[in-house]
Amino acid sequence: MKLLYIYFLIELLGLLNKLDAQTVVRMPLPQQAELPLSVEVLFDEALPTNIASAIGILGYDIIGGTAPYSYSWLEDETVLKQEETFLLQPKAGKNYYLHVTDVNNCSVKVPINVSGIKGGILPEDEASVASLILSRQQLRIIPPRDFEGSMDVYLMNVLGQRIMHARISGETEIPLNLSPGNYLILQKCGEKHYVSKHMLP
Repeated sequence: MKLLYIYFLIELLGLLNKLDAQTVVRMPLPQQAELPLSVEVLFDEALPTNIASAIGILGYDIIGGTAPYSYSWLEDETVLKQEETFLLQPKAGKNYYLHVTDVNNCSVKVPINVSGIKGGILPEDEASVASLILSRQQLRIIPPRDFEGSMDVYLMNVLGQRIMHARISGETEIPLNLSPGNYLILQKCGEKHYVSKHMLP
């Protein structure tokens, strides 16, 4: 029995020596290359001039780079605001951009789509503009008197995302399910375009 115990100890010591003799080689894993900073536009509906529209980074997908990011809204090369959201009232003949910068000072400048369509309705044009009654449940469109043909009506949120489009030729009621907030309605009739802003409490 004693000899068996001694034999067991010898075998155990031999096994431990083999384990000590093994060399563990640690191979560094290749690091995944960081994606370059880029910005994808999610909502590209054109903003009208002469009317304020709320825009924000929810309308953009920030890809790559290194967070955190900072945001600047530009008119040509002039910084208008440095926040995630901004109430922009575009001017005719001006260019607008979102400028995104990451923590490593890499940056991307993305143009904001401005239509050049003038918001608001001039008094001399009132006779050719439909009356609009917007609620959270529906949009009622009443064409002007003696209206002939058809007109396109677009309902958009303040991010420029199109919610509804209808081509009408007479008085129309369109069912909706809207949340409280501000909305833009664009009317296109022939060569004329009109934009109005509506607030739902």
